[in-house]
Amino acid sequence: MKNQKLVTGIVMCSMIAGIAAAGNITGQNNNVFALSVTQKGVSSQVSTASTKQSVPTYKDYKSFTRLHNAKLDCKFKSTYNSKNFSKDYTIKGTYDLNQDGKKDKITFRYNGDTLKMKLTINGSTLKDEIPAPETAYVVDVNTKDSYYDLVLYDNGMSDDPTYHFYRYNGKTIKYLGAVGSYVAGAISFDGKGHVAAKDSFLNKLDAPMLKGYYALKKNKWTYHDFDLSKAEQKEYTISAKRVEAYFAETKKKLDKFEPTWSKKQQITLHKGDKITIKKIGDYEMYEVKLADGRVGVLYFWIGD
Repeated sequence: MKNQKLVTGIVMCSMIAGIAAAGNITGQNNNVFALSVTQKGVSSQVSTASTKQSVPTYKDYKSFTRLHNAKLDCKFKSTYNSKNFSKDYTIKGTYDLNQDGKKDKITFRYNGDTLKMKLTINGSTLKDEIPAPETAYVVDVNTKDSYYDLVLYDNGMSDDPTYHFYRYNGKTIKYLGAVGSYVAGAISFDGKGHVAAKDSFLNKLDAPMLKGYYALKKNKWTYHDFDLSKAEQKEYTISAKRVEAYFAETKKKLDKFEPTWSKKQQITLHKGDKITIKKIGDYEMYEVKLADGRVGVLYFWIGD
């Protein structure tokens, strides 16, 4: 059935449930919970000639499409109650998650006081605790398998975007794990079973690259770092309109560097600016040489 939909580009859905709010209710920053469905927007990018699952490289940035860019318009309703500073959500919908030709009944309930959630698909139930759910999606992570997965966006207690993945196999709900990102809406997928976060400074260069990717292993997401050594000691051009960052002029290596957050360390890079990346570190820290010749560490504020 998936192959047929791959050719026609048609996905039918029916959503009945949750927050009766007008406007862009699937946006992540308006504190509204909604349910969306992704169309096979990346299917055209996936070759149907081979079923062998390829492994991405750090240069495959353009092969990954953001989840939000592949949404399918669906009719849905939802219920939402706000009391004091907590929010309760209820959302119901139907979708053929395991592609057996029958629509599956989906119900999600969240208690803002206890932080407890309850996800029910047909007769199967999964309970958990999450701090701040806002949006849910049905996505096609791998166009070659027989599943569509439910993804729950959680903004976290301290603005720490996390996406929880759930798979229904026709009998039970399996929690596939969580994929985090520094920026909401950055999670992307290639349609081949891989998920990556487009949330790095490296995405804003003329040769954009990924730091790593997630792949399923025994029904759990496993993260794989890319070896970026070949991308170091090279000059790049800023492709984004502007990049707000911090810069410390120093000869210290990344493992000895302690960031400070004073205004005098703030820097703005503009589209067309040249920058040499000498070393790529963790947590968005880079040894760099700026266009004016200054050498030091470029780093970014992460979270709230």
